[in-house]
Formats: sequence, C-alpha cells, structure tokens
Amino acid sequence: MRQPDHSPRKPSILSQSSCFQRFKGFEFRASDYLREEYFDLKDYIQEINQVFVRWGRKKVERLNSDTLRPEDTPPYLVQYHTQHLLNAAAPAEAFLELVEHG
Repeated sequence: MRQPDHSPRKPSILSQSSCFQRFKGFEFRASDYLREEYFDLKDYIQEINQVFVRWGRKKVERLNSDTLRPEDTPPYLVQYHTQHLLNAAAPAEAFLELVEHG
C-alpha cells in the first residue's frame, strides 16, 4: 500500500508565475503598481501610450483610405491597438475608425 506524501509542496507553476493577487474581491496587478506608483512612471507611460495611439490611428487611417493593404498591417497594431485606445481613454471616434471601411 502506498504511503501518503506529507512533504511540503511547492506552489504550482501557475501560482508562481501569476502576477495577480486577489484581495477582498479585487484584482491587484503588481506590475502596474510597480510601474505607475512605486517607480513614479505614470506620466511617462501615458506619454508613450499616446505615441502608440497616434501611430495606430495613422495606420488605421491608411487602411481606411486604401493606402495600406490589410496584409501589410503590423501584427502589433492588430493585437494591441484597442488596448492602447482604452488606456488613453480615446474618444469613441477612434474606435469607430476601426470599423469604418467595412
């Protein structure tokens, strides 16, 4: 008969790699806190995000005017542009541009 294993267990890979902690129903993202509060980079991060928003909106404008082919669209733009728009609290117009051309 197999003996029960009473040795201390290591946390799972998921719990070791997760940057989320739950506290009274709220999710706290440690990386955001470190970047924005602890290292006081909030203004810098907002400026960088605005650069990505301007770049993305120019690319979307080119897509909508047929001066950029869809297959030439940067993969980063496809994957992250809406998140940059959300982070920058962009106006609704910026989101409508995404569906303007069909």
